[in-house]
Amino acid sequence: MRALNRPVEDPKKVFSTCISIIRNADLKSRLNSCTSLIGEAAMEFEDKLKIDELHTIAIETVVNKNVTAKELEKVYTFRMAKKNTPGREIYNKIILSAPEGICPFCSHRVVSTIDHYMPKTLFPRLSITPINLIPSCNDCNKLKSSLYPKDSNEAFIHPYFDMGVIGFCPP
Repeated sequence: MRALNRPVEDPKKVFSTCISIIRNADLKSRLNSCTSLIGEAAMEFEDKLKIDELHTIAIETVVNKNVTAKELEKVYTFRMAKKNTPGREIYNKIILSAPEGICPFCSHRVVSTIDHYMPKTLFPRLSITPINLIPSCNDCNKLKSSLYPKDSNEAFIHPYFDMGVIGFCPP
């Protein structure tokens, strides 16, 4: 595994940037009401990652009682990963953070995508959180798929936090 410099972007600012061009007033209002929860989720992720307790983060289908996981996933897909969108600058910065453009997981192939360390389908508040987004090659991203640590013995290597550890993280 290759260690990466940790992104420094504030998750709440990233989220606000990503939702800035949403025109649907109801959706934008509901998403705006999640901004502080996005920040809290990022802090919880980092705190629990450091003590191998990621498995205790709750899986969610609805956030703040009025925003679905699908709606938050779409913020990533259509407001961050999509070209010419407000969050694409941050997406590109994460992609380009891999030294020499090589996947930090396998150390062999070229980075071509972003892997969600904790899957966006299950942990939607982390869908645009920079420390949850890892530049990776397509093969490693597909191999990991929606795997995530289900107990402290399954803690995968994280390129932003596990410096000097060697080996591919997901099975």
